[in-house]
Amino acid sequence: MQRIIIKLFVEDADPSVPEEIPFRPCRPVGIDFSHLTHGSMKKAMDFFMLFFTTAVLAKICEYTNAFWFVTSLKNHLTVMHMEHGSM
Repeated sequence: MQRIIIKLFVEDADPSVPEEIPFRPCRPVGIDFSHLTHGSMKKAMDFFMLFFTTAVLAKICEYTNAFWFVTSLKNHLTVMHMEHGSM
């Protein structure tokens, strides 16, 4: 029987590249609220929508509703099972 030996070598493709790239942002670090006018965010949802698109919000709702449906169905079946005395 023939043995196959595989040796892996991890080498940097370009050894001249430094290990760390310094972070030098050209604007202040953090959330940029400059485009918002004073008092434009009246509800928590306004702030939420700064970070999530409408499509992401729709997916969150879809999965939340699906979870509720499956959970309520399981609870309903458990109650029916207990009511018929077949434990």
